[in-house]
Amino acid sequence: MQAEFHYGEEALDSVSGCKASGLHHHHFFQTDIWMRTLSGYRGLEHGCATISESGEQIGCLPFLSLKRLGFSELYSMPFGTYGGLVAARRDTGAIWKHIILELANRKYSRINIVSFDILTPILPSDFETRECDTHVLNLNERSIDDIKNGFSENHKRNIEKASGNDIGIRDVESNSDVDIYFGMVEETARRHGKNPFYNRDLYERVHEFVDPEFRLWVIAYHDEKPCAGHLYFVYGGEAFYWDGCSTDIGRDLSANFLLFNTAIEKFSQAGLHLLNFGASPQGAESLVRFKRGWGTEPSRYFEYDYRSSSYKTTQKTKDWLGL
Repeated sequence: MQAEFHYGEEALDSVSGCKASGLHHHHFFQTDIWMRTLSGYRGLEHGCATISESGEQIGCLPFLSLKRLGFSELYSMPFGTYGGLVAARRDTGAIWKHIILELANRKYSRINIVSFDILTPILPSDFETRECDTHVLNLNERSIDDIKNGFSENHKRNIEKASGNDIGIRDVESNSDVDIYFGMVEETARRHGKNPFYNRDLYERVHEFVDPEFRLWVIAYHDEKPCAGHLYFVYGGEAFYWDGCSTDIGRDLSANFLLFNTAIEKFSQAGLHLLNFGASPQGAESLVRFKRGWGTEPSRYFEYDYRSSSYKTTQKTKDWLGL
């Protein structure tokens, strides 16, 4: 096998070439769309590792790289999205192993990549492997009534409650809608004593670069006042819940339940086969119960992480200083 690394527009061409050649995209949204959206955001640059054998391209891994404080970092799933290997129809494990070893040889200070394949490649000893869970709702070849029968009684009651509260739902279509949405993001963060995880610039980039064909971005209103919002990405027959927010009034009215129910109806009608509810951190029992209430099932994935000794030392110093 032979590995090549591409950056910038060349990387976008490489990912498009992988898709055009019929290579299967394992899971979700680390595509040329998301790479272009994040290019330049907080110093990120899009890239792609391609693997060929006997002159034939047999796999590639899209990623985003970052240089800061003298360190070179590489991520296949930044900012809450799922990256993944675009792989050939055979021997995915060998391709993974080759890419990881090539990355290790390139002297990155931080490498964080994700695999949805059930495999444990032989890694250098300084890589850590973590098993993680996401929760997914199967929409494929099921009627909407069948899907809703799988909702918990608590979720059904909250959907009914929200439906009786005269809540309207509108798409995010303009920069002023982005302002309204981000205002609720800030309110949600304050309620938990935190700052927003993403800044407004990232939402602006999503509005600019992610065509409505590849997203569902909605705001719920009560008495003409925004009370909740959701952002989903749609790609390759799958939908992925990426972000949500609400006001205190929205929580009281169960607006989030109505938004999820409406999204599930839309995705089912559109013929999508999967709704991914996102990662479920260990110990987050209430979040897991909420996701299971929609009839989801856990889905395992693997995270491979490398940090150089100097990178670890710098991170410990930053943590100690509270930076």
